[in-house]
Amino acid sequence: MKLAACCLSSVAFLLFQPFTGKCQVGQLAGQVNNSKGSGGFPGITVTLQHDGHTIAGTATNQDGTFSLSNLPVGTYDLVLEMIGYRTERQIGVSITTAQAARLTIPFPGPCPYTYPHHKLSVCMGGHTNHFIPIAYGLPTARMMQRAKQGKVYLGGCQVTGCDPKYYCPIHQKEL
Repeated sequence: MKLAACCLSSVAFLLFQPFTGKCQVGQLAGQVNNSKGSGGFPGITVTLQHDGHTIAGTATNQDGTFSLSNLPVGTYDLVLEMIGYRTERQIGVSITTAQAARLTIPFPGPCPYTYPHHKLSVCMGGHTNHFIPIAYGLPTARMMQRAKQGKVYLGGCQVTGCDPKYYCPIHQKEL
């Protein structure tokens, strides 16, 4: 019995041995800076994702720097998250074996929700009607009823200062 177990482990070692030298890995390092200009941004959760799956993750240190190593070579999405801020996503971050990829990232990034004076928001397909307002904060019983009737969209309790004002129920998109 011991001989069979020994032989099986030897065969498994020989089968997987050729693959260990061919795995190419790289590194990613960077700094997340406060976009308001006050230096590095500590405490940001940094994850590297591929097809919605997290490959690796860390948090920024006191000066906003982070480092991820032993990453499979490829192209990923870099996701930055912190409670009270909207999630930032950088698409197409390349990891190579040549040298550590270095990034400098402002956080939070520019606000995508701008409302120029006297200009209507435009949804997918170009329509500018059928929008409902987004309400933030703890909803009252009346606000919950209005949400059930489709007259208002509940945006959550957290207000960041860069929040959408309108919701398109046709395309299920915040504007």
